Amino acid sequence: SNAFAAANNVPKTATVDPVTETYTVNVDGRNFNVIVGPGGAPLTIQPAAADKSHAAPVASSSSVVYAPMAGNILKILVDVGSVVEEGEVVVIMEAMKMETEVRSKFAGIVSAVHIKEGGAVAGGNALISL
Repeated sequence: SNAFAAANNVPKTATVDPVTETYTVNVDGRNFNVIVGPGGAPLTIQPAAADKSHAAPVASSSSVVYAPMAGNILKILVDVGSVVEEGEVVVIMEAMKMETEVRSKFAGIVSAVHIKEGGAVAGGNALISL
């Protein structure tokens, strides 16, 4: 679907692709991640990660689930050795008094848990490695 945005005070049409609670918005060829809260209020807007074709190579056997926003870890639903399916909820976070289910974008076996229940994380912090 399309949305409207402004770049350098010039109105632009932006393409919005929903990805769980995060939307990727493309404005003038630049991608931004917009994390949307209840009622459609944006919680954070940040530049999207570089296209994977330009990113440093990552071992194909390792996939990481990152925190979509800053918050506190309420519950970790997996342990090292757990089998995770794509789209499975692996962590429940709390931010701004709202619970957020963090889902894995990958299927695999958990190789590391980088967080502890009750701990605080910043947006983009690694939570789980597969």
